[in-house]
Amino acid sequence: MAGGPRGSACTRQYTRMKFLCSLRSPRRDISLLVLAVTVFSLYLTYTMDSQVSKEEELLPRRKGRKVGLGLQGNAWINSVQRNILEGMEQEGAIIPPGPVLSELSPLQRKLVELEKKTLERFTNHDRVVVIRGHPKVIARDLSLYEQAFHKHGFYVRLPAGFRSNITGFSNYSSSYEDVQLFEATEQQSQDAQQQSHHAVLEGEKEGWMVLLCMTFTDGDTGEGMCLHKATYGHLKPHQKVNRIPGVRTTLWRKDGFCHTMSAARKIPALRRSPLAPMCWVMPLEFEQFLSVADAVGGESKWVFKSINPGGNIYILQPTKDRDYARIKQYRTRKAVVQQYFPNPLLIFGMPVSIRAYVLVTSVSPLRAFLHSEGLVNYRHDYQRSFRKVPSRIWYFGQLRQYLSHNHGPEAAEVAFRNMQSVITQTLLVSESALAAHFGGYSANPMEGLYKCKNCFQLLGFDLIYNSSLYPMVLEVNGQPHMQVSLNDEGWASNSIKQDAAEDMVGMLFSEQLVAMEVADAMEELELNVGILG
Repeated sequence: MAGGPRGSACTRQYTRMKFLCSLRSPRRDISLLVLAVTVFSLYLTYTMDSQVSKEEELLPRRKGRKVGLGLQGNAWINSVQRNILEGMEQEGAIIPPGPVLSELSPLQRKLVELEKKTLERFTNHDRVVVIRGHPKVIARDLSLYEQAFHKHGFYVRLPAGFRSNITGFSNYSSSYEDVQLFEATEQQSQDAQQQSHHAVLEGEKEGWMVLLCMTFTDGDTGEGMCLHKATYGHLKPHQKVNRIPGVRTTLWRKDGFCHTMSAARKIPALRRSPLAPMCWVMPLEFEQFLSVADAVGGESKWVFKSINPGGNIYILQPTKDRDYARIKQYRTRKAVVQQYFPNPLLIFGMPVSIRAYVLVTSVSPLRAFLHSEGLVNYRHDYQRSFRKVPSRIWYFGQLRQYLSHNHGPEAAEVAFRNMQSVITQTLLVSESALAAHFGGYSANPMEGLYKCKNCFQLLGFDLIYNSSLYPMVLEVNGQPHMQVSLNDEGWASNSIKQDAAEDMVGMLFSEQLVAMEVADAMEELELNVGILG
């Protein structure tokens, strides 16, 4: 770029700079014209800037808020457009003739109005986070989430029995020097659990913007209840809950995930490239499993998992008498059996698993975001039940570098593209089941299908690659482990988790004004998305 002709460099600047560059000429009359236009432009700029400086004194600014559309025109245009988006009226402000909205295209006007309504949902209400859920999960994950919400200007209302041991939020750094883990005593746990059962009833539907549910369920029934099922349909537009009803029974529970993936195998397009290993739910499908295991025969291995979170994992072979004796107990015992992943990708002779963080912000229609970073956990081989190797963690950047060095840059791109594709297809096959689950959450069933517009959820996808760099999903966690590690070896894990939480909050409650940028991009691509109707 630096070595190109000067004219080409000018075209990369803002529109007004392209105009100045295009008028350069050795002829005298054009030079005089340029000089006259320049002097007149400087006069207008000085006049407008003096007016804007007076106007901006009348505009209240919230701490840390980015204002203005970032347009390339004059400063007064930014000021007026900011007033339109924020719904403010300036008293005594001198605005040049001609309303700005009249100069916008229909698409731009529509997007500006939509953005204004969206921002009003959050700017006119207190940024308060309410914590509910199971005491043990709260004690585990609260520290990191509290930091993330504080960083974005939220006040976190802690449950009874808990107090924040984190200091220095305003100067927080990723060194985690001021971070201390929460320790809930037995009495604290009892107090918090009592409150969780009475959480967010009629009197508590007001006064909060985010309900952060920390439990191993959907949080609408039973132990660790966060929000009553009937309350979802009565939430205000500015309120959000980090639970999507149905995720637990469709993806999160190991037996629900198995049923969903087994149904996906019947889709023709997924038969050659399955999303997850073959699986069966015990004891319901015990005989089916034995039939397939006998047919496969040989040295085939099978992974037996407890349905409960954090349960044990066993890798057994039906052809071995000792293992078969243990397998027979699953005739009456609940578990999920998965086919052992053959030929896994080995890094330095060890298998690895992937933890990817996915933020789902809408189900109908499906809208999800894969975080650019995640965790790579080294694991022991099958003889040690594929357990994690303590303090042996990479992040995605290191994995990409390793794959590029050993398999080539193109192979690394393919590996991450495959991961994105598998996660997307997993969410798509579960979309209809999730949407159907919303039926019991509508405040007025006659209004149509409830879409859970107030819901979002951060999911942890666990995947494993084979030697051909094709991944499969092993399981999905609806309450990813977000506890901060105090060990020096845990710095990578801490950093990734912190980024995932902070980016989640930033994306959900962003105040950056992007309506004009979106409109310009859509008009440039000549997209017909039906906004103008």
